[in-house]
Amino acid sequence: MSEKTRLVNMLHAFKRKTVQTPLAEEILRQQKALVEKHIKELDAALKKEIRSDPTFKEKVRLAETVSGVGPLISAGMLLLSKGFTEHLDHKRLASYLGICPHEHTSGTSVRRKPRSRRSGPGLMRGWLHNAVMCLISHEERYITYFRERKAKKQLGIVIMNNIANKLLKVLCAVINSGKPYQQNHVSLKPGNKPALAIS
Repeated sequence: MSEKTRLVNMLHAFKRKTVQTPLAEEILRQQKALVEKHIKELDAALKKEIRSDPTFKEKVRLAETVSGVGPLISAGMLLLSKGFTEHLDHKRLASYLGICPHEHTSGTSVRRKPRSRRSGPGLMRGWLHNAVMCLISHEERYITYFRERKAKKQLGIVIMNNIANKLLKVLCAVINSGKPYQQNHVSLKPGNKPALAIS
C-alpha cells in the first residue's frame, strides 16, 4: 500500500512537470498496475488463510461487525492476540499501540497534560486512524460527538484519539464476548452518561 501511494504521488507530480517523458510516465503506470495486482493477490491469500481456520474465520467475522472495522484491522487484531489465543485487554492494547494518554508528573515541579506516546506498531495505529476518519465522516453519533467536542474547544487530534480508544474497546469486547456488535447497544452499567455515549 505504501508503494502504491508512492507511485500515485509520483504520477501526480509527473503531470505538473514542464518537460514530460511519455515513456517514463508509462513505466510508472505499469509499476502502479503491478503493485495493485500484487495487493489483490495478497488480499486474496490473506482471506483464504483466514477462511481455512474456523476460529480465525469466526473471530474476524465478529470483528468486522463493528462499524469502521475492515479486513486490515481485523487481521491486525488476529496478529496482536496471537491468533485470538489471548484475552484482549483494550487498555493494555491501547498503551502498546501508543494511543493511550499517559500522565507525566514529577513531584510538584514538572507537570504536563497526559498525552499519547505514538509508539508501537505504526501500521495498526494508522489503520485505526483511517477507521476513525471514516466514522466521523459517515456515522451520525460519531459526527455528533466530534462536533460537540470541537464546540468545547477540544483539539481534533485529541477527539480522534478518544474515538480510536473507544473503537478499540468495543472491538476487544466483541472479540472476547463472541457476540456480534449491536449498533444501538446501551450499557446497563450504572454511572454511564447517556449523552454523547458512543457505544
